[in-house]
Parts: sequence; C-alpha cells; structure tokens
Amino acid sequence: MRPESKVGLFILISIAALIALSTRVSSVANLWRDGYRLYAEIPSASGLELNSVVRVQGVEAGFLEKLQVDRNKVVLTLFIYEGHKISEDSVMVVAQESLLGGSAINLLYGDSDRLLGDGDRIAKYKSYASIDEAIDEVRNFMRGLNEAFDDETRTNLKEAIEAIERMGNELADAGEQFRIAGITINSKLPQIMSQIDDLSAEFRQTGKDINAKLPEILEKFSKLEDNLLAFIGDSNESSSSLDETIASVKTFFEKGTDTLEGLDEMLGKASKAELQVDLNYLRMFNDRFGESVVSVAYLPNPTNYYMIGVTGAPIIDRYDSNGKAILPKLHSSEDDYLISAQLGKRYDNWLLRGGLIRDTGGVGLDYFSDDDRLKLSLEAYDFNAVNDIRGDKAHLRFTARYLPWKYIAVYGGYDNFLNPDADNFFAGAGVHFVDDDLKYLLLSGGTSFIK
Repeated sequence: MRPESKVGLFILISIAALIALSTRVSSVANLWRDGYRLYAEIPSASGLELNSVVRVQGVEAGFLEKLQVDRNKVVLTLFIYEGHKISEDSVMVVAQESLLGGSAINLLYGDSDRLLGDGDRIAKYKSYASIDEAIDEVRNFMRGLNEAFDDETRTNLKEAIEAIERMGNELADAGEQFRIAGITINSKLPQIMSQIDDLSAEFRQTGKDINAKLPEILEKFSKLEDNLLAFIGDSNESSSSLDETIASVKTFFEKGTDTLEGLDEMLGKASKAELQVDLNYLRMFNDRFGESVVSVAYLPNPTNYYMIGVTGAPIIDRYDSNGKAILPKLHSSEDDYLISAQLGKRYDNWLLRGGLIRDTGGVGLDYFSDDDRLKLSLEAYDFNAVNDIRGDKAHLRFTARYLPWKYIAVYGGYDNFLNPDADNFFAGAGVHFVDDDLKYLLLSGGTSFIK
C-alpha cells in the first residue's frame, strides 16, 4: 500500500474514533437505546441542557430529551432506559452537579407500588439553589448588612457593648458579696441543723414513749369503766352510754397509734425526700430598704411541701407627730425577724400553700415552668395590717423568680399593691440549691457533714 493510502486510512480511522467518542456526550449514543418517556413541569430550567443525565437514586437511568417552554413553566421530556422502573410518588430533584455549573436530574424513588408508564407525568418536584444563586444571596445579605450598619448604628452598638461590659463588672462585684454572705451563713448553719436534729430525735423518742405506755393507759380506762358501772348501778341505758364513750376513747387512742406509726414510717423514708434551700436579698425601690430571706422546703414526695422561713425586714407600726408612718432609715439595723411556716400541695405545675406567712396567717399560689427554673408566686397575708400600718387591705405580693444558672436566682415583682401608700416594685438575687446531703443532716443526724 502506498504511503498516501496509509495516511488517508489513518485519517479515516481517527475521524471514526472522534465520532465514537463524541457519542458518549451527545444524543448519538442514545439513538439505539430502548426505553419510555416521562414528562415533568418545573418553574425554571436554569443549568439544564439537552441530554442532561437522569439518575434514579444516583444511578444513571436516562437523559433529558426535550425542553419546551409553556407560559410560566418548562415542560421536560425524560427518556428512561428500559429496565428502570419509576414509582408513581417519586420525586424529581434538579440540583447543580459540580462547581462548573452543570445540573442533573435525580429521581428519588417513592413508596407506592404503582409504576409510571410511557407518557405519564411526574407530579412531585424539588429544587436546590445553585451555587451562583447562593453566592448572590450572600452578596445581597452582606450589602444589606453593610447598609444597616451606618455610623450611628456602629456608635450605638459600641455603647451597648460597653454597657454590657460594665454590667458584667457589677455582677462580678455582686457575686463576691454573695460569696461572703454564703460563708457567714454556712458558719451558722451547723448550729441550726444540730438544733433541728435534736428536736427530731426528741420527737421520735416521744412517739416511742407514747406507744409503750398506750396499753397501760387503756388498762386504766378499762378499770375506770368498771368503777363507773358499779357506782351508777346496772341501768342498761347508762351502761350502754358508758360503753359507747369508752369505745370512742379506745378508738381515739388506736387511731393515735396508727398516726404515730405512720409518722415513724414517714421519717424512715427520708432518703426518698428532697430538701430545697433558698437565700436571697430583695431591694424595695420606693421605701429604699431591703429584705433578707432564708427559707427551707422539705418534700417527702414531689407533691407535698413543708416550708419554714425567716425574713429580716422592718415592721412599720409607728406614726410620727404629723400622723405619718415612720419608715426605717437607710442602712439602719431596725429589721425584725418574721417567721413563716407553711404546708403546700402541688398539682402538676401549680402549688397551693398556706399557713403562717411573716408572723401572720396567709395563703400562696405558685406556678412553675421551664423545668421549675421559672416560678411565679402570688401571696396574700397580713390581712389586719399588723406588719405595715400604711394600708387597711391585705398585703398582696407578686414575685417572679428565675434561675439563669444552676445555683443563682434573680427576683423581681410588685409588693403590697392593694395599698397605694405602701406599694413597692422590688428586685433582688440569691442562691437556690437542692442538696441531698442536707436532708440526711435534718432527719438522720448527719451533722458532721457540714462540719
């Protein structure tokens, strides 16, 4: 073969190879494939081109055969290769395939048993934003953010940051004061717990003594019955009445025995109880004096509350020569100690309580939220204006307590708002903790833990 013929044959083979290679990325490769056609409608065909790949669950299963604009939507004709089945509830997703900008169609298989056939329409469609659109969105956001932060806004933001920094310094100072107060209270707490522990031990011993003497007491009542019967004669009516009386006395003491046994059982279950301790300081804005409160709540179970507390606050019970109530002086030591002792019952997020509130009878209602971090309280007490003579209506107080941290509590509220001459907005802070060890100290004699 002559050289010219060899060169010509090589050129023909090269052209055929180029044509075969081009069929991998053009419609020529799809001319001899068997399959069926499906239709779909999308709002925009941005990034799609004819012969774009169609995949089912990420596997190539066809190509985009035709694009056609129909008013405000684009109608797609998808050619699906034979052997690939598409369920009726499949979802068509159009997403950018790479950073170069090309898009592909992916069909996500559904749960329906019914399959789409030739000429059917894919009803569900989902589209993801392209990288260009995301860049435009970010660019527009940054432009709007830059326009929003003008010189005045930057100045205000700087001042706000400085105010937050000052607040942080003030909170740090307040935290140091609370730490010092906590050390003082902790130094006196062992003595208080020891006294409570002694009282609990005496109460248990008293219950045991009463239980031991009950048979002797009942025997004496029985002898008394015999003597009374001998004294008043054999009258059936008198005997019946006396029998009923003696039976009532026996029933009373039997119930007393059951009560003491139940009390012993309750004390024996102290390990299942909970003890809550609160120490706080509240500042009255109008009267310019403060209140220090120490309260302890014992919960033998989640619904029953036994609460005691001591409040250091002034009692306003005197008038001057002009008939005005005498208020305590600022930074004076005129505080009195007021005692509170209440019983409470909790129903879901509501706690109803009552008893002695600040040396007077009263009731209270608490609402808990956010896993008990938020507590809203309404109290009514001092109905006869004993602690504060500036009004003739009941002393009502609304308090909101929130725990921003585990042991730190902040307070705010409105005090004595039914009496205009004595009302105060107040705010304060304190500590709150639930200590399993303290309940053992209270009911099991574990005073050595605090020491």
